[in-house]
Amino acid sequence: MSRILFVVDSLFPLAEAYALDILVQGLTAGHQCCVCVSGGAKIADRSPLTSVDIPIHYLTADARLKHRPGALRVQASLRLRKRIQSFKPDVVHALGQPATQIAAAVLSRSPDIPLLSSILSQWRPQTTVIEMLQRCLLQRVDQFIVPHESLIPELSAFDVPQDRFAIVANAVNPGTNSNQDQEQVGFAQGPQKPRDLLVKTLGLPPSAFIAITSAALEPVTRLKDLIWATDLLSCVRDDVHLVILGQGSQHQRLLDFAACTEAADHIHFAGLPPSAKQWVASADVYWNSHLQSPMDGGLLTAVGAAVPIVSVYGPETSPLIKHQETGFAVNFGARDEFARWTKFLIEKPAAARQLAQQGRHHAQTAFPPATMIAAIESAWATWTQPLAPNHTRTKQKAAR
Repeated sequence: MSRILFVVDSLFPLAEAYALDILVQGLTAGHQCCVCVSGGAKIADRSPLTSVDIPIHYLTADARLKHRPGALRVQASLRLRKRIQSFKPDVVHALGQPATQIAAAVLSRSPDIPLLSSILSQWRPQTTVIEMLQRCLLQRVDQFIVPHESLIPELSAFDVPQDRFAIVANAVNPGTNSNQDQEQVGFAQGPQKPRDLLVKTLGLPPSAFIAITSAALEPVTRLKDLIWATDLLSCVRDDVHLVILGQGSQHQRLLDFAACTEAADHIHFAGLPPSAKQWVASADVYWNSHLQSPMDGGLLTAVGAAVPIVSVYGPETSPLIKHQETGFAVNFGARDEFARWTKFLIEKPAAARQLAQQGRHHAQTAFPPATMIAAIESAWATWTQPLAPNHTRTKQKAAR
């Protein structure tokens, strides 16, 4: 049994925590796991990831520092160092860019503790000075795990050797239930039914057609395309609503852009709600407007819950989205195509249900959790196997 310490920026269930949830469900039987959240309480709910009881430590819980990001990072680093000293992990596994940077900084003076990093989105550009620091930190990572080869070139630009990359496709979490499944097993009783909760929280009419998406509020995620598509659909049906899950620097600009459309009252910025997975499963369609995160948690949650998908098509989504078979694929930046295929779903509800079921079956067959878990366990085994006498991890890295 190995001792695995996970580091993640937040427990928002549609971001890196989606993959983390799958890992801790499948690994706790054979490994001792611990989770450290380096980004603070970004969502109100601090409930465990799964029904599995594992310790979760929040490294930046001081509300007095919430407006001082530099101080928060220092606090997270110091507390992570103490957790590593007390837990004595065989492997530290960081998920996402912020968590990887903090873990690499903390372990820079502990070369004998292996550090693995799952990078699930495009590396966010920084200033030249910060990139110089990142270049040094990334040399401390022993193994990078990425869901798609498209994420490798940006990391290679930091002089990361090619032999440090492993490609492991994201899996579909079997714990995601569709609206129909929830009703059948009794999760949708009374006022807490996910669809009712979503409608009540956002003040939507019960008959509303709800499109939902999860993405950082940044220019690269092209959320303006989805706002425009909602405006186009308002000419067809006056109760189409778009729910946007996420945070980012473009929040105010997106609000201003939405205010210029006829659908301004139909655009809802919901932040990072703890019930995000249930909200996605309760929507009528899931929109994906970018290729920054290959097969991310939001997209996989939707397809696993049998929610119809309309997504930008590219190498990053092609394994999951087969046009008119498992979802609708649109060209990058084609705002009108989001509206066109969503109009089809509105007018053909039986075809929409069939498409969603086909997508769910394909995803569960092609991307089972067991395959993802086995691949990551194999990566860990490379660094947790017993060493010969007088042989250190530093020497093992040098040999590579």
